[in-house]
This record gives sequence, structure tokens and C-alpha cells, in this order.
Amino acid sequence: MNLIRALLVLPLLAIAGCATTPAPSRIEGQWIDPAFAQRSLRDRKVLVFCRAPDAGLARVCEDHLARGLIDVGVIPMMPPSALDPGAGVEAINQAARDAGADATILSALNVSAQDPYAPRPMMGMGVGIGRGVGVGVGIGGSISIPMGAGRPMTAYGVQTSLIDSASGREVWSMRASRPGGEDPAVQAATLSAGSIDAMRRSGLFERR
Repeated sequence: MNLIRALLVLPLLAIAGCATTPAPSRIEGQWIDPAFAQRSLRDRKVLVFCRAPDAGLARVCEDHLARGLIDVGVIPMMPPSALDPGAGVEAINQAARDAGADATILSALNVSAQDPYAPRPMMGMGVGIGRGVGVGVGIGGSISIPMGAGRPMTAYGVQTSLIDSASGREVWSMRASRPGGEDPAVQAATLSAGSIDAMRRSGLFERR
């Protein structure tokens, strides 16, 4: 029985060994206006605004941008409900000025790639034991464990810009993308968090 138990545990160990850390977002480009590079948004008010394929993803994006700003000492402001989701940069910047925000973080989520379905690998295992004392007795069995169900391989990307309220100009921007296969909400959250981290690395939240 100990042998059977040990053999049955092997697939579970193999599954655990297949778990990997999610791949990091790929930053495809980043830019900052040299004239803005020495300014800091710390303790300032910043409006967050997201465009996405659906309203749910836009809300996930805005919530995670706001949460990230709080973590770095910035005061986030959500867009007013009257602001059209398809509003242009000028309208968004005017809403930021009306709200007393010093800048706006504008993120646009989009589908960057989509394959029909991910492969569905299977792992199989057989167990067999034989004993004989004059008469042979055989016990056999097999176990098939799916390692991952087929699912659409949708990959999302983001274009994030920082708009200075006073001038209405874009002063920082970044493009990044995720590998396909993750839940869309997870991708939206990860890309939003990555945008804030990229701004932090650019020094935009440093104390001056």
C-alpha cells in the first residue's frame, strides 16, 4: 500500500513543479519631458482616467491606479461621473483642472494579441503491482490529470500618459503589454500597477 500511495503522489508533485511565477509585463517604450523630470507629484492631486474594451476593465484600471498613487504619497481623484468615457484629452484635462488636480494619468487598455485557444496538455500515469504464490494476481490502474483547460489566449497592452494640468501637455508616457492567457482583470490590474511603478522609477514621486 505504501508503494501505491507513493506512486499516486507523484502526479501532484509534478503539478507543483509545473507552477511558475507569472511573466513580467514587457515595457515597450518610455519617455519623459526633460523639463518635467525634476518635478514631483508627491502630496499632489492627480486625476486617474482609463479607457478599456469594457467598463469593468476601465474600473479595475482606475481602482489600481488610485491604489498605487496612495502607496507613493499622491492624492488620487476619480473622474467625475459626467465625463464621457470616450472624452478627448482636452475634456479630460479640463475636468482635472475643475477638480483642482495638478495632473492626469490617462491609461488606454487594448487587446494586443489573441489566439483562439491555449493548448491543453495531459499527464498520464499507470500503476501496476504483481504478486504470485502459485497463482498470479495482477492489479493495474491509470490516472490522467489535465494540466490546464483550453482557454482563449487574449493579451492586453496599455498606453499610459501623464498630462500636466497647467499646460495641457503630455509630460511622461509608457507602453507595456502582458502575455496572453491571464484573466483580463488580472492583466488590467497588473498593467496599471506597472504604470505607477514605472513613474516611480522615473522619479516622479520623489520628495523635492
